Amino acid sequence: LNHFSNSPALSEGFKYIGEGYFYSAYESSGMSTIMNAAGQFLEGSLLDIQLIDFLPQCTAGDIRVHYATVEPTSATVIGLQKDSIGSIGGWVSSRGYIVALMREGYFGGIELLDVTLQEYLHWTVWIARALLI
Repeated sequence: LNHFSNSPALSEGFKYIGEGYFYSAYESSGMSTIMNAAGQFLEGSLLDIQLIDFLPQCTAGDIRVHYATVEPTSATVIGLQKDSIGSIGGWVSSRGYIVALMREGYFGGIELLDVTLQEYLHWTVWIARALLI
């Protein structure tokens, strides 16, 4: 929330509504509103008003997002320090690949690469097996 006032989400109409929830209401076009009213008229529900209609509620097209964070006590990062304040970005190899890894916990460099490679190979094998079925 510290940087929400400067984020692109604010310019897209998202509002923070508490407890980690962000909300953006669907804004229908004028023609959509007219077609909706015409459909309600044809089905006979145009004047079917209920108490709940006056309370704010989620409607089709609304976007709600919930973020929950878990802050690790330690993390291992492989990357490149970008500036003097400690920002870390990807390191670009001689072949143009961007290398940037982060994992919760303490690992040595080789150990972090091994764990990441094993995880990658594990999912690659399962996806390949699924495609063969």
